[in-house]
Amino acid sequence: MFNLPPEFLTELVTGQFRTLPVPTTDYTGKTVIVTGSSGGIGLECARHFARLSAKKGKQSSKTLRHSISTTATTRDVVEVWPLDLTSFESVRAFCRRAETTLNRLDVLLENAGVFVSEFVLAEGGHETIVTVNVLSTFLMAVLLLPKLRATAARFNVTPHLTIVGSDAHYYARFPQRKEPNIFEALKREDPGAFTERYNVSKLLLVLLTRQLARRCRPAGVVINTANPGFCRSRLFRNLPRLLDVLARTLMVLCGRPNEMGARALLAAVDGSLGETHGAFVMNCKVVQPSVFVLSDEDERVGEKVWGEMMAILEGVAPGVTRNV
Repeated sequence: MFNLPPEFLTELVTGQFRTLPVPTTDYTGKTVIVTGSSGGIGLECARHFARLSAKKGKQSSKTLRHSISTTATTRDVVEVWPLDLTSFESVRAFCRRAETTLNRLDVLLENAGVFVSEFVLAEGGHETIVTVNVLSTFLMAVLLLPKLRATAARFNVTPHLTIVGSDAHYYARFPQRKEPNIFEALKREDPGAFTERYNVSKLLLVLLTRQLARRCRPAGVVINTANPGFCRSRLFRNLPRLLDVLARTLMVLCGRPNEMGARALLAAVDGSLGETHGAFVMNCKVVQPSVFVLSDEDERVGEKVWGEMMAILEGVAPGVTRNV
């Protein structure tokens, strides 16, 4: 099941090598959270925000803080917070800290994600890719929604919640959609299917972001998904050696610099593209997601997977469903 809209291949090929506009939005006085900012695309996003004068809370080390701060126009704009997306408790602790210590939250850019080649169960018995890319990502999103809404009301601004997706969602076959319980089906080991599992995780991100956006339209918060493109990042660092060599070769030949991928993500949070609520942003513009996402089946599957996910999150963080 490949679900490619008519313009996809043209956009993928030409857009991949396009020079994207440098972000210029002023974030002075605003607070931004970027996850997955210890390297790669996330680090470049953090550097852009620092250059544009945002205050930030995110994960990593003192060395990283210095690396980002060297691009800032003012001092003391960077904070580094620990976060482990394989642990629901770590996500809850991060969100409690944000809720209690941040005066405002203008941008939540959920960039962190994994691609692993082995079947490993994480916390709660869910597979690692599903836990990190989907469950923990949406746990953070829903836990921080009240802070985003409060910022909108108090400061008369429009906060953005952007979840980093991928064009990999176009390639997902997603046979689990026919199972009685999709997340239970995703717990089953399927040797050699790690690429498909990653693709499915990115399809779920698009489906679930659209469901969340639909439920939060009156909240004053823009919720969307953004694709940084194929970048020279560390995403494939856990691949077996032969596949790692292949991935690195493709990155050299076709990959865009991580800083260019960061430009694509910042376009989804700065309001420059007009209406992006519930949209899929790629190459600094709104594009059509997979044909499946826009189908009648999507509505049924989207509702189903949303209900399953929220039941899981309610078990992890009782009361979280009231945030939506």
